[in-house]
Amino acid sequence: MNQGRGIAGLVGIGLVLLTAVWFMLSCWSIVPPGHRGVSVTLGKVDPVARGEGLTFKKPFVESIIKMPVQQITQNGKASSFSSDLQTVEMSYAVLYRIPEGKVVELFQDYAGNPYATLVEPRVQEAVKQVTASYKAEELVKNRIKIKEAVLVKIREELSGLIDIRDIPITNIDLTDELEKRLN
Repeated sequence: MNQGRGIAGLVGIGLVLLTAVWFMLSCWSIVPPGHRGVSVTLGKVDPVARGEGLTFKKPFVESIIKMPVQQITQNGKASSFSSDLQTVEMSYAVLYRIPEGKVVELFQDYAGNPYATLVEPRVQEAVKQVTASYKAEELVKNRIKIKEAVLVKIREELSGLIDIRDIPITNIDLTDELEKRLN
């Protein structure tokens, strides 16, 4: 009978120790290099981002969302029309970074994903506007001018929010009929 109480006591102590370890581990979060941590406590966002490394958090009520501040590359495609109403499919890559001072603001205002909700729609629109000013056969020849025009438009629109480094055009697809005519 005493052995039963002894085993139950050891199991109880083991459970208490496991609970204590689990509680202690839930008090900390690690913000990886090249990121900043956005602290959210019961739905309220802390206006100051957390730096890299180990950071304390309130267990069970606070979470640390990691936001990258290093350069990111996102690939995209935009369908548009040339000035002679030919369909053009343009592939591009957007090289950007989030300024450290804007991490919390961008997290709050753009649902935690500033590329999808802020950058991509503006890049799509800029590509359409610039493409519409060239004839289809001129697009391939003027790839650099198109890239520069899109980059200028995007930098003006996103000035102060996101640092757009470059938007290289990776491919310009014309309709099969037009490509046969040009070759």
